[in-house]
Amino acid sequence: MEKIGVKGRKKLSVSFMLLCFVGLFLNSCSNKVHLTPEELNGYWVLKSINEKDANELFQGAIPTIEFDFSDGNVFGSCSCNSYHGRFKLENNTLSISNMVNTEKMCLEPNAEKDFLQNLINENTLSVEGEELIFTCKDKVVLVFTKGDQSMRKTSFSRDNELQALLSGGWTLEKLNGADASIVFVEETPTLNFDFKTNRVTGFAGCNHYHSQFRAFGDTLIILSPELSFVHEQKDIANPSLIEECPYMENEQAYINVLADTTLINFVGDNTFQLMKDGSAILEFGRI
Repeated sequence: MEKIGVKGRKKLSVSFMLLCFVGLFLNSCSNKVHLTPEELNGYWVLKSINEKDANELFQGAIPTIEFDFSDGNVFGSCSCNSYHGRFKLENNTLSISNMVNTEKMCLEPNAEKDFLQNLINENTLSVEGEELIFTCKDKVVLVFTKGDQSMRKTSFSRDNELQALLSGGWTLEKLNGADASIVFVEETPTLNFDFKTNRVTGFAGCNHYHSQFRAFGDTLIILSPELSFVHEQKDIANPSLIEECPYMENEQAYINVLADTTLINFVGDNTFQLMKDGSAILEFGRI
């Protein structure tokens, strides 16, 4: 058998050490600690964009971000406007979709556009102490610090202001610009908010509906409503007597538009609109 010399043994030793190092490195990568909802929960305030101090970029309100893992929503302030979207977090990689934001004219200089652009990129998240760090292509693009929930601000001065404005019953006046009294001849749809239970209920034209909602800032989110089929329930014992809904197509159009993320626009004290892409898709008047 051929003997291995001193130099050969040294080379084997070095090679073995390198293999051990690579093995440990790969093992540490495979055991990468994933962020938990508990680590991301709460209220985060922007500290910097591309290493530039947020206090220098925003002379007004500083942007914020909040994650809701119960329904996959992400929302916050981008300064004088607010935003909302859906998010997915896989292997610490954040993907945000269906982003909507208000477009009010801001009186104070800010970097809202840069903030939103960096936010919707596919970012890798990490938490270091009290900081939430967004990294894109190995570059730190956004840094947030843990905020004081009691100092949280929305586009309305207080959450109870929005509650006072929306609470109670509303009747549909326009559906995609069309007069609701023409679209629904007999009885127009209604909308009722219950802030104690975060439930929304109403009449859709032929049937009743109910769902969960969330309202913050200028944003309203209504989950897909469930319909109570009134006509079918009345004559369930005799299906041949079931009365068909004459407005089923319009009722479905109303429900489809309602079940979405929209922006709230108040027109006086007794009228509000739900906006999407700059257009009023629904308009309600107070009952």
